[in-house]
Amino acid sequence: NPAQFLGGIQINKAANNSTYPHGILSDSGWEIYPKGLYEILVHIEKTWNKPVLITENGIADSSENLRSAFIVSHIEQLKRAMDSGVDVLGYFHWTLTDNYDFPNLGLKFGLYSVDLNDPNLVRHETNSVNAYKFIINQSNSLIAQNNNNNSATSNINKVIITDSIISRAAQLYGAIY
Repeated sequence: NPAQFLGGIQINKAANNSTYPHGILSDSGWEIYPKGLYEILVHIEKTWNKPVLITENGIADSSENLRSAFIVSHIEQLKRAMDSGVDVLGYFHWTLTDNYDFPNLGLKFGLYSVDLNDPNLVRHETNSVNAYKFIINQSNSLIAQNNNNNSATSNINKVIITDSIISRAAQLYGAIY
């Protein structure tokens, strides 16, 4: 296995032979490459000129060392794509709770962790919930302000993510570049 750990973060030695800039891996061994989201969105725009709904974008991170920064970094690339003209209908982090299909592998994708040995399957908020919630709340605040100032041309369905929201989220929760 070419993976090693540096400061608690899995590093992919095989990435040294690739075009990936850093080689940081999730618990599942997948490369974390936020710019790839931007690249595929722009490719879809140029190739098919269709709106995009992102339904699954997440990370296996049982230690919660990377998920907050993963969310911030991918939403930053989403905003970058939108600024480039990509029509993004929405974004959903994968997943709300830990998957039930990976319990033996120990992979935890959820914003809320679930102890599968607990018969009540109680959900516990992870630290990354705050990063996602921060971006959503800041965006919703701008939408409300925009609608109050411009009631005749309501943009209730328009997502507003600013560079300052992303910058502040990166300061608070980290980012992966």
